[in-house]
Amino acid sequence: MAFLFFAGGEIMDKWRSLLSQINFTGAEYPTFTDTEIEEFEQKTGIILPQDCKDYCKVFGNGMFSELYDINCLNAKMAEECKDDLLISWNMERDSLTKLINRFGISKEEEEELTQVNQIIELITRSFVFASKEEQFFLWDLDSYNNLNRSYKIWTVELELPYFYCIGSDFFEFARDFCLGLNRHKYDYMHTSMRPEIYEDLVGFERFPKEYGYD
Repeated sequence: MAFLFFAGGEIMDKWRSLLSQINFTGAEYPTFTDTEIEEFEQKTGIILPQDCKDYCKVFGNGMFSELYDINCLNAKMAEECKDDLLISWNMERDSLTKLINRFGISKEEEEELTQVNQIIELITRSFVFASKEEQFFLWDLDSYNNLNRSYKIWTVELELPYFYCIGSDFFEFARDFCLGLNRHKYDYMHTSMRPEIYEDLVGFERFPKEYGYD
């Protein structure tokens, strides 16, 4: 399967090319407009990655391969997911701290506490734009690159003590991770967090705009 890459005013063509090569349903639902994208940015103060803006205008709101739920323009849902993550990881930190206070700290527990604190710090400064069950995908808002107009993309889980930076290219995230078309590049990740794909389900289902626009 070949993929084309374009620059300048034709940048959305790579999204159109990708959409035309996968199973696509939900064509009756509209995509997002420039005005709606601008309104989201003004309301939240979040500058969306350029690739995400183009994605919203071509793909719209929906789910990849019946697994990965993309809601880039839903600030309310993002905050709810963020709250769930913070509650879970703050509880883990509290539990670990109580254990340390009672029995003392070992090197292993010290490393675990450091990792939990890093996860909490990452979640706190991030925007949750996608999910798959208990796995979430975040933009680190402190990592915005003016040149590439992108953020570092991280993935974390509600309970598993692993977190990974999986790049900064939103198009590659959709193609390689969500569609699994280059999933072996993520073999370094914990098995439960790697791209999950079924060959007969490679596709995208577009949802009503209201589902992802708050």
